Amino acid sequence: MSNTRVIVTKHRTYKLAADAQGVPVEKYFAGVTLPEPIKGSGAKVYETADGPVLAMPRRRKRRSAEPVI
Repeated sequence: MSNTRVIVTKHRTYKLAADAQGVPVEKYFAGVTLPEPIKGSGAKVYETADGPVLAMPRRRKRRSAEPVI
C-alpha cells in the first residue's frame, strides 16, 4: 500500500501523506453558500505549500445499460 495520497488539479499534482486529514469543505467554508456539485460531495480541503487545495472524491463511472440480445 502506498504511503502517499495524490491530488491532481488543472495546474499541478500534489503529493500528501496517506494519513493527511483534510477538512470537510462545509466546515472549511462555514457560512458560505457552496455550489450544488460541491455540497454533500465529500470534498475536503487540504493544506499544501501552495495554499489550500479542494479535493473531491473520484467518481465511479456508471456502466451504460446495454440491451441484451
